[in-house]
Amino acid sequence: SGVDKARRRTWNVISGPTFTDDAANGRLDVDYTNVRLQMREQRLQSSNLTSLPAGITSTAFDLGAVLPANAHVLGAEVRLATGFGNGGGASWVTVDIGSTGDTDAIVDGANVMATPVDGQASQIPDGIAPHKSFTTATQLMLTIASNSALNSMTSGDCTVRVFFQER
Repeated sequence: SGVDKARRRTWNVISGPTFTDDAANGRLDVDYTNVRLQMREQRLQSSNLTSLPAGITSTAFDLGAVLPANAHVLGAEVRLATGFGNGGGASWVTVDIGSTGDTDAIVDGANVMATPVDGQASQIPDGIAPHKSFTTATQLMLTIASNSALNSMTSGDCTVRVFFQER
């Protein structure tokens, strides 16, 4: 047939999976042995907000430990156990995920007031760079905002996770 059935090419992606192209058999094999998926997590509850000064409608929290240099964000999730609310005063409550330089780069305005859908926020809009790469060590930020004073929230429980790998 003229096709070399033993022809296989292997290449490595820096800090990533190993790909093997088995063209003779029409497949691409991926070995994820060298990939280390990492995560940063922050739980936010209404009880975290009660000590804020009256009238504050937006505040930021560090989202886990500082990301290492050359971190590449793979995705984010906003797990919502209970929607945030204060007995009718708030008409919206949102969460942004980003860094100190761009607080909504990864997630921009996740709805954490509405009833959870399958355990997640009902809307989780991407920011302008949902798969952002950071060349230097960077602190991720979680920002919660509302049209009502945050210290008046009587319910709410969410866990934010950002998944990344070092390149």
